Amino acid sequence: MIIMSIGLKRGTVCLEKHQKAWEDSAEQTIAEIQNALDGIDADVQHVGSTSIKSIKAKPIIDIAVGVPDFESVSARNDKLKKVCIFPASWGFDDHPEELLYVKGDFEKDTRTHHIHVVLKTSKEWKNYLNFRDFLNATPSAAREYEAVKDKLEAMYPDNREKYTAGKSEIIAKLLEEAEKWREVTRLELCENTCGATRAGICENVRQDVRQFQGQDMRFGSTIVEVDETNVFDAARIHSVSWQESHRAFCKADFVALHTPERQREYLLGKLKNGYKLYMLLDAEPVGIVAVKESLIEDLYVLPEKQNKGYGSALLEFACTKCAGTPTLWILENNVNAARLYRRKGFTETGHKNVVTNGLDEIEFAKH
Repeated sequence: MIIMSIGLKRGTVCLEKHQKAWEDSAEQTIAEIQNALDGIDADVQHVGSTSIKSIKAKPIIDIAVGVPDFESVSARNDKLKKVCIFPASWGFDDHPEELLYVKGDFEKDTRTHHIHVVLKTSKEWKNYLNFRDFLNATPSAAREYEAVKDKLEAMYPDNREKYTAGKSEIIAKLLEEAEKWREVTRLELCENTCGATRAGICENVRQDVRQFQGQDMRFGSTIVEVDETNVFDAARIHSVSWQESHRAFCKADFVALHTPERQREYLLGKLKNGYKLYMLLDAEPVGIVAVKESLIEDLYVLPEKQNKGYGSALLEFACTKCAGTPTLWILENNVNAARLYRRKGFTETGHKNVVTNGLDEIEFAKH
């Protein structure tokens, strides 16, 4: 069998290690779907095994599209066809919970993408997100799932129907665990940011709403601990955000040095030095923060995700992890960060460190 980076002949099974090309293809396809469904309140996300970075997967990209109704999507079939996205041959009467669309090389009977259109209020939508986020945040669960997939691939390389059926038991088990994990992680986030307790769960946990405390944080937002398995995601956030925040006053060649690869080594060094690193996920990694004793450092949110409440959630979460009075340092020219910290109860202590000529670093503490 010829192994391609993306695409697989129908009915066959071939697992490959995670590839960056899958993420790029998913991102491109998501943009195409969003354009075709412009005007529809659609949430389009990369799901399935190709979205779980630590495990092997069939090289077929799964995209989930959460929509308010199916009719508005079906009315856009002509627009979807223009970007080579076609309705699948199965009948909606057989699968009333989902509209399936596909991309691929139809002459070669190869499929590259499966697009699953489901209702936002459905269990199917939550399952897609819970499964992906749980396995990305729980390496042991991901390894358990991969082991079953490996065994089934060896048994049924030319019978995808039996391969898929063989996964049903482990998927059901992991979905049950994922639902419990989601409830716990969402409750912890609410406890740490709005004071909810396990005895009195706040409305944010009881309702599947898109906003969290009036902020534009979608259902599924969680904060996970960073370790060696997901540190590169954290490093990418650190790299992109650091470059953006320092571009105005640092030389271009110095900014360019702060690549994801370099920041990965930086963050691994912090882990070895006793820091705890945390990453906020909202479908994809959004922001990070580091904590050691009472010191908060490296609070970064991707530029395109700023001003949506993620920074506040990370800051308040980090404060709960501090052993004493939370403190942090920022560059004196970082006006936006200073405004956020003052709003969250931080004040300047008067302590300063000279970073470069004419630029100081100032300390804030929460009182």
